[in-house]
This record gives sequence, C-alpha cells and structure tokens, in this order.
Amino acid sequence: MKRLAPLLLFLSISCTAGAPLYLVEQGLGQAGILWDRRSVDEVLEDPSLSAEHREKLLFMREVRLYAKERLNLRDTESFQSYVRVPGEAVSYLVMAAPELELRSERWWFPIVGEVPYLGFFDPADAEAFEQYLKKRGWDTHRGQAAAYSTLGWFSDPVFSSQLNYSKAYLAGLVIHEMVHSTVWVKGHPEFNEGLASFIEEKGRQQYFYETEGEKSPTLERLSLFKKEEQRLNALLDETAAELKALYLSSIPDSEKRTRKGEILAALKERLRAAQGFRLINMAKLADEEWNNARFAARSVYKSDWPVFEREFELCKHDLPCFIEKYRVWAENPDENADRLSLY
Repeated sequence: MKRLAPLLLFLSISCTAGAPLYLVEQGLGQAGILWDRRSVDEVLEDPSLSAEHREKLLFMREVRLYAKERLNLRDTESFQSYVRVPGEAVSYLVMAAPELELRSERWWFPIVGEVPYLGFFDPADAEAFEQYLKKRGWDTHRGQAAAYSTLGWFSDPVFSSQLNYSKAYLAGLVIHEMVHSTVWVKGHPEFNEGLASFIEEKGRQQYFYETEGEKSPTLERLSLFKKEEQRLNALLDETAAELKALYLSSIPDSEKRTRKGEILAALKERLRAAQGFRLINMAKLADEEWNNARFAARSVYKSDWPVFEREFELCKHDLPCFIEKYRVWAENPDENADRLSLY
C-alpha cells in the first residue's frame, strides 16, 4: 500500500478535456484491481480453475523466470497475482489524429510523460470519449489491450482475459511488459513501445528455440505470421505514403477530404483482394474503419525498426547485451537523445 502515494498525486491533478475526471476514474479502477488480486499460487489450488488456464498460468511463470535469468529483464512482482475481469480486455484505448495529418494527438501525465492514447477500464467511458473527439473533427481509433504496465509502481497481475490467448502470445506479453519495467524513457511513447515490441519478438523466438528446438511448431507459425505481417505492412505503408503526400499538397482541404476517402476506399478493396494470407484475416481488416488515427496507431507498436536491428547486430544477436545498452542509455535520455530515436 505504500506505493499509493503516486496514485494520489495523479488523482489530485486530473484534467483531461472531454474526460475531466479521467485520472480519478482510472485511479479508482486501478485501486479496484489492487483490491481484487489473488496470488497465482492460491488460484492454482482452486479446483474450479480449468486445466487450460492452470497450464497457462504455470507457463507465464516459466516465461517470467526465463526473461529474468536469460534476458536480464527486471524482475518485479508482476504476473504473480491474478484478477478476474469481465470481457476479453482489461483496458480500452482511444487514439486521435487530425483529419488531414498523419500524427497522433498526445496527452501528458506525471511520471510517464506524453502518451499517444488514453486507456479506460470501462469500455463505455472509452466510447464516450471517442465520440467527444469525433464531434470535434478528430479521426479516432478505439482498440483493446490485454495488459498494461504500471512501470513497477504496482505489481501488474495476470488478467483472466489473457488466459484465452495462445502461449506464443502470452510469452510475448510477459516479455513486452517486463521490458517496460526495465527500460522506459519518459515522453517517448513510440520509442518505448517500439523497443518493447522488438525485444518481445526476439525474446519470444529465443525462448521457443531453446525450449522446443530448431523445428519448433510455434516458431514455424510465428515465422509465417511475420511474413504475412510484412506483406500487410508493405501494403499499408504504400497507403500511408499516399495520404502523407496528399496532406502536404497545396490543393484545397475540401479536395483533400474527397481524395482521402478515395484512398481509404481503395485500401479496403486491396485488403479484400489480397491472396495467400492464412493467419491474418484480411476480410476482417477490410471491414474495419481506416483513418489517420488507425495509421498512427500502427507506428506505436511496430517492431521492425532498422535502428534496433543495427544495434542488435552490433551485440552479435545477444539480447542481454542489447537490453543493457538501452537500459544504460535510457538513464540519461538527454545525453543519449540520438540513440533513443526510432530513425
């Protein structure tokens, strides 16, 4: 309970347009999670727990230990407690972008600095805030999160919704959130998420290679997904480039809006017509809303940043070396600003 002081600081300065009690409401939501936690050991002894969920809880414990001992990620009390939540997500994220710009709106908070989204525990609150933004002319994107990191201020639990995902997903989830507790640069959300996504991908590959062997079925599936993801990203990057060129052009805004609609409609047709995708549901993607906020959201969680690949090569593909390098640089962000860039 001694760590509630930062939470009380948050509550005392809450002021977000469209959601004036945002930090109070999310603080109460976090307090409810802290109150509802049960130790994983206790949950494992519960006879009502399904065999599948028991196996996955043990698996997440194994991955956490692996990430600590083999990757040198910071070990916290996270993932050692359990909270049952309704629905398939624990947090609902809202992002926004200007109607004729490819950039994310930012919100500033103590400790974490600027962030390109707001997270809500209640989906109704997320929807209400999204509608508030839409009415003011913003492009919006609303998504779900299976987990979030409190950066070590609290012990982040395993949520019941997470146990419906595959082991490959859970391994990545544990590693990703442990990266946030190990390396965090205040006010650089794209960098933080890009780094965590990169280490998640490499760390998960290493884990399954070492535990399942070179012919790991999990690695084969992850490799196929990566190839499909690269094909999808190439298609989306082409559309993003078209939009960026349009917005920088000198034609009237009314014409930009018309052309924007045409470009996004063409994207949907290309998604529907794409062939050879086994794991990514292209038809489902085509039916979803695509706008500037959706494209901005993509950039936050990309893992294929060349700058990370270069540093990984310099470490001779040794993840602990790579992680330690960024951990040290992040301790002095002003002196290492060029090294803490995605470009």
